[in-house]
Amino acid sequence: MDVIQKSLILFICLLMVNCSKNESSGGSDVFKRTDTVSCEGKAIEGEYLVRWKDGSISVEHFDNDKKFIKDFLEKNKSKIVSSEPHYKILVSHGEVVHQRDWGGEVNWGVEAIEASSAWNKNNQGEDVVVAIIDSGFDSEHPELMGTLAVNENEEMNGLDDDGNGLVDDRYGYDFVSDSAEMTDHTGHGTHIAGVIAAQHGVGSIDGAAPNVKLLPLNFISKNGSGSVDGAISAIRYAAKRGAKVINASWGGEACSQSLRDEIAALTKSNVLFVTAAGNSGNDISALPEYPAAFVLSNQITVGASTFDNKTAGFSNYGDLVDLVAPGAYVISTYPEEFDLYDEAQDGLTALNGTSMAAPFVAAAAALLWSHKPDASFVEIKQALVGGVTDGPYPVKSRGLLNVAGALSALNP
Repeated sequence: MDVIQKSLILFICLLMVNCSKNESSGGSDVFKRTDTVSCEGKAIEGEYLVRWKDGSISVEHFDNDKKFIKDFLEKNKSKIVSSEPHYKILVSHGEVVHQRDWGGEVNWGVEAIEASSAWNKNNQGEDVVVAIIDSGFDSEHPELMGTLAVNENEEMNGLDDDGNGLVDDRYGYDFVSDSAEMTDHTGHGTHIAGVIAAQHGVGSIDGAAPNVKLLPLNFISKNGSGSVDGAISAIRYAAKRGAKVINASWGGEACSQSLRDEIAALTKSNVLFVTAAGNSGNDISALPEYPAAFVLSNQITVGASTFDNKTAGFSNYGDLVDLVAPGAYVISTYPEEFDLYDEAQDGLTALNGTSMAAPFVAAAAALLWSHKPDASFVEIKQALVGGVTDGPYPVKSRGLLNVAGALSALNP
């Protein structure tokens, strides 16, 4: 065999290998699979998320990539924007802290961020809707009564009165059960709701922005996981219902380009997306978690601080985290069925986590928007990040959320 023959055979072999690789990695310019072990573990077996050019999304079911591409994508690719495996999203519930281990102030968080600087100007978040995309909402909790945003075009009558495809979505929606039932599957969503809007003078907890209206949108099931499809559906719904702020205390790996695109698209609706930095104690510039590590103009990523003005040991940090807010030993509202962690059994529980820090920032954003209703998300974000209290915090702003400073930055 001469040199030319050997070279030809080698070229053919390389060509065959490359063709095989192309087929296994997708074989279609509208399909992407993130080839990492962590993402493979989060893919829901046999499910594929499809984004259509008409703006809709769907979940398709096929045994494997090859069948999905051959039997579905190749026939419909002219109508499709993108597709990917359908990924799970997880909620980190945060560490439960027993009240007997704490001797500080119950409302230390709102005091630390100087929320009263807005309250004293008769600004408690009026006329602002904050969407909590999470595990649900305890609508019967006494400190959260009257806080729900109302869809005036929908009645609770078993009909889709406003024609949006959802039945009875007067107060919110559960995208897990595909119903308007207001329950909390884990307690996580109700805890976040109390940080934002627990009613003053009703119980011991003071929400940071008690006059906002809350829009609870559930995509997290009882096992603490949801899906990208549910998250996108909730994000789109929040924008359509007029939410100015979305609180997203959840995350995972950088598996879904679709999720990033949907968060970025919120700029068209002037919506600020507030997300928890995560509880791995890592620099997410080096070990990213998402959506925390997305670099988007309409996103704020929040780390957790302690009552003694330090960064919580569990909190992620780094230049992709914008600021910190109270996230250690945060006492807030909790459904009775999950309030099993302290002796009081009073519908309140203390949790540690960046999940608890994010809603302080979401509430502060609402206070600013109530103060300046025509502000853009860019102005609100710049004010929140620019008005921080300087401290020993290893985040981009090097600071702790401060409402007084943010108000001054909004109106220099």
